[in-house]
Amino acid sequence: MRDGLRRFDVSFMQSEGSKAMMFVLQLLGVYLFFMYLVMPLFVLKNNKMPARYKLEPIKDKVQFFVGQDELHIQYHLKIQTLGFSYLGSGQFTNEKTHTSFSLYRNADLGLHGGITSMQSTAMSLTYAEFTQLYDEDTVLSINNSSVDEIYPKTSLKTTLSYPDVHDLETLLAIAKPLVARLNTDKKKFFYDGDDYCAFLESFFNRELDDLIEQGYANDAVVDGHRSLTLKGAYLMSWKVLWPIKQLRHTLLAKQAQKALEQSGYSA
Repeated sequence: MRDGLRRFDVSFMQSEGSKAMMFVLQLLGVYLFFMYLVMPLFVLKNNKMPARYKLEPIKDKVQFFVGQDELHIQYHLKIQTLGFSYLGSGQFTNEKTHTSFSLYRNADLGLHGGITSMQSTAMSLTYAEFTQLYDEDTVLSINNSSVDEIYPKTSLKTTLSYPDVHDLETLLAIAKPLVARLNTDKKKFFYDGDDYCAFLESFFNRELDDLIEQGYANDAVVDGHRSLTLKGAYLMSWKVLWPIKQLRHTLLAKQAQKALEQSGYSA
């Protein structure tokens, strides 16, 4: 009798467990269907890109920095103690995202520096970067952004991110051996002009042209904006969804760490 009841209890628990597991799997299926198949269609409809980027240089620097977050100001002060001179600041707005940036350069190192702050309804982000320019219109960027790139792989830019490095002196120490080791077949270039917004604007527009060539953005301009293609909406959306976002972040972090180890960097 007792054995029979015990077997009944086990059978009942297994049955309820199977039902619970089936329910979880059904919820997961609904989530994946909506996020991976439906959400990119909302992105396709609502997310727009500019016809061409047009950056606005800041004339009132004091007012600009008053409007920046504490981290942007901290980075601004710190980077100048590392031998980087301040070039200026600018801003641009693309649909729901407002971007502010400050640019710097160090002639002795041949490097440029930047601080970027992005604000939208979905996020607020400030990060610093050190960049090496090359004659072939390509860029090597070493930054501490906590948000991974979602643009497709391109010959225009190589990005290595170290989001746990908040000290700019350490970030610069990381950048130096990476610059020395990577892209040795390319001729380095140092921008010593004053029209920094036009220079950066030109690069952003080359990135935009590359998105069009790779089929991520439409060539046609409607009401001053470009829309993503179906391919661009899906592939870029998937990169910010679970579990692809977490897997990509882990992979990119390992690639950045491997590049650092191979550069001979020593903390």
